[in-house]
Amino acid sequence: MKSIIEVVATYGTLSKPAVNYVLSLKRKGPLSHYLRSIKLRWERKHQRVLEEIKKGLRKSLDTPLRYLLLSQMLKVIPKNSIIAENLRKKLLKELHKISPEMRIHIMPAIFNVSVLNESSLPRRWSDSYERNLPALIFLIIASAREEAKKGNIVSAVSRYRDAYRKALSIPHPSGMIASLNDIAWYIKDRHPKMAKRLADYALFIAGFYRENVQIYALDTLFEVEKIVKSEDIVKTARIIVMHSSLIGDKYSQLLLEAKKLIVNEKRLYENSAELSSYLQKIIKSVNDAFRKTGIARDNLSKIINRKIKRIKGNTLEKLIEGLSIPLDLNAPEGVLKEKARMILDRMFEISMEKLSKLSVESREKLFVITSAAQMERKYLSRKDKFREAFELLKDISTFGHFMSRKLETVLFVIDMTNAHPFVEGRKTAVKKVIGRIHRNKFEKFTREYVDLSDEDRKVFDRFLRNYGRYEGINLGINLKGADEVRSFAGTFDLAVQPSFAAYWCEDDGRIRKRLGRILIKFAL
Repeated sequence: MKSIIEVVATYGTLSKPAVNYVLSLKRKGPLSHYLRSIKLRWERKHQRVLEEIKKGLRKSLDTPLRYLLLSQMLKVIPKNSIIAENLRKKLLKELHKISPEMRIHIMPAIFNVSVLNESSLPRRWSDSYERNLPALIFLIIASAREEAKKGNIVSAVSRYRDAYRKALSIPHPSGMIASLNDIAWYIKDRHPKMAKRLADYALFIAGFYRENVQIYALDTLFEVEKIVKSEDIVKTARIIVMHSSLIGDKYSQLLLEAKKLIVNEKRLYENSAELSSYLQKIIKSVNDAFRKTGIARDNLSKIINRKIKRIKGNTLEKLIEGLSIPLDLNAPEGVLKEKARMILDRMFEISMEKLSKLSVESREKLFVITSAAQMERKYLSRKDKFREAFELLKDISTFGHFMSRKLETVLFVIDMTNAHPFVEGRKTAVKKVIGRIHRNKFEKFTREYVDLSDEDRKVFDRFLRNYGRYEGINLGINLKGADEVRSFAGTFDLAVQPSFAAYWCEDDGRIRKRLGRILIKFAL
C-alpha cells in the first residue's frame, strides 16, 4: 500500500480517485487540507489553494505535513516574488528537519523557484529528482525547451523523447502530452508529416486520459494541419470551438480561425466586398466558369459585380467544386464554411461505406462507443431520437438517410469510423469496457443504455471513459465504495478497482449517488 502523498506525487491529476476517496473518509487534520489544496490547484483556483493551505498550517505546527503545505504554497504564489524567495530560503534552512522520504516531494518546488530566480541550486536537488520521477520528467522537458530556444533542435528532441519514455512508464499524461506536443512544434517546418503524427498522438493521449483538452496541443495540431494542408483541420476546428470557454487571450486568434471552419445549418451568405473580390480573382472567364460550374453567365456576372446581395450555399458549392477551389484559411468565410461542409459530406460518405461492411452487432457496439465518447449532444440528447437512430442500425441505408439530415448526426457518423484524435482517445477508453462485456450480456447493456435519460447518460458515459482510463493502473490504494459499483462490475465482467476509480473520479457526492442508482439498473 502506498501513502496518498506518494500516489499524488507519482500520478498527478491521475490520482484524483484516490484523493477523493481519502477525503471521503473525513479524517481531520492537516492531510485533508493538503489534499483539498491539491485538488484546487488542479482546478487553477489559486486563491482558494492559499486559503486551504493556511487552514492546514494552523493544524500542523510540528508535523512533516507542514513542509508539504509550504511547498504547495511555493507552487502557486508568483515565483519571482519576495514571498517566494523568502519561503524558498526558509525551506532550505529547515531541510535537515525533513525526513528523506518527505524531502523528495518538497525539493522539486524549491528547485523550480531556484532556477527561475537564478538562485544557487540546493545541494541535494539531483538526488531528490532521481527519486521523484514526475519531477525529473519536467526537469528534462525544461532542459529540452532551453536547447530548442538555442536552436539545438536535435538535442532538444532527444531530451523530449527521454521525458516521453519516462512519462509513459508511470503513466504520466501531462508529461507524455507536453513531450510529444513540443517535438511536433519544433519540427513542424522541416518535418511536417511527422509533426502531424506526433500532434495527433498527443491529442489522442489527451482524449484518453483527460476530460478537457490542453489548448496548447490543439494550437500545435491546428498550425501543423495548416502547413500540411490537411482536411482534418475541419475536425480540429470543431474541438477548438467546443473548448472556447477554456481559451484565453493567448489563443484568441486560434479561436477566430477555427470559427471560420464551423459549418452553419443555414446556407446563405452576404455577398461582401471581400467575397466578390475573391471570386473575381478565381473566375478568370465567365464563359469558362459557366462550363465548369453550370451557373448561368448572368448570375456569375451579378455575383462578381455585387448585383446579388446574398449567395446561397449551393451556389458557392458549385463554384468550389467546378473551379477546384482548395481549402485556404485566407478565403472568405462563406467559401471556407461551404468547403468545410463539402469535406464533412465526403467524410460522412466514407464512414457510411465502412459501416455498411460491418455486422449489425459491430455497428451497435460502435454506436454506443461513439455516443459515450461525445462531448456534446443536442438532437441525439432526445431519448426518442437516440433510440430511433440506434434501432435503424439494422438497415444501414435508412440509418444513413436519417443521420444525413442534421449536421450533428453527420458528425456523429464521422466519429464512428474516422474521429478526431481527441475523440478517438475517448472512444478507446470506452472500448475497454465494451470489449469486456460478453456477447450474451451486450443486448441487456444496450437496452439499458438506450433507455437512459440524457442527464443520466452523461454521468454513465463519464463512468465508462474513466473505467477505461484506470484499467491497468495500480494506484497503490485499495479503493472501496458503493455496493452498486461492485455489482455492476460483476455483472459485466469488469475489474473492481478500475470501477471504483471511475466512481471516485466524481467530486460531487450527489453525482456518485446518482451514478450508483444508474449502475444498479444495469446490474439487476
